[in-house]
Amino acid sequence: MINYSNIKPQNIGRLFEKSIHSFLQKTNLDVLSEKEVKKKYGIDTTAIDHLIELDSNILCFQDKYENCKPCISKINHFIQCVTNVSTRSNKKCIGIYLSKMPLSENGLEAFNINNISSQNIFISINNSNEELILYDLITLLYSNNIFLYEEDGSCIMID
Repeated sequence: MINYSNIKPQNIGRLFEKSIHSFLQKTNLDVLSEKEVKKKYGIDTTAIDHLIELDSNILCFQDKYENCKPCISKINHFIQCVTNVSTRSNKKCIGIYLSKMPLSENGLEAFNINNISSQNIFISINNSNEELILYDLITLLYSNNIFLYEEDGSCIMID
């Protein structure tokens, strides 16, 4: 884990994003970066920091490690970008919003409305402790039969 206390605020988000990307690469699946997502799915997917395409669906991730709740415009932008990927791939997407702060009531409502009205699913994982974000992410991945592996090929187990 990264100690963010001595890092300039403008660099914290990039470090958090790199940390999540490295973590997702432990799945041994092809993890696309934001740049690769834009190249494959179009410029209007800029709110997706990482993407994992599976046979039956696509996992889209957005990372925010800010000291305030994500504003509704950021949430709506993420929803639209995930919808764009879903439309272009003709696959169900699971949008996973990872953040230090919880979503606002409006953000939660936007996720809930889309969970009811579209084929896509939106999930928020938040905690001020990055280790707990990663633990919740592992739990979500494992519940979808996506496992993490050490460099020696052994599976990373959770308690």
